[in-house]
Amino acid sequence: MAPTKKLSQCVRVLVMIITVIAMLAWSPPVF
Repeated sequence: MAPTKKLSQCVRVLVMIITVIAMLAWSPPVF
């Protein structure tokens, strides 16, 4: 049970990171 929960959490974090990177890559830099 624990490994599956951990894996799901890890996947969610990975998706969040990929989304942030995609947004940064496709939007004009604001810095």
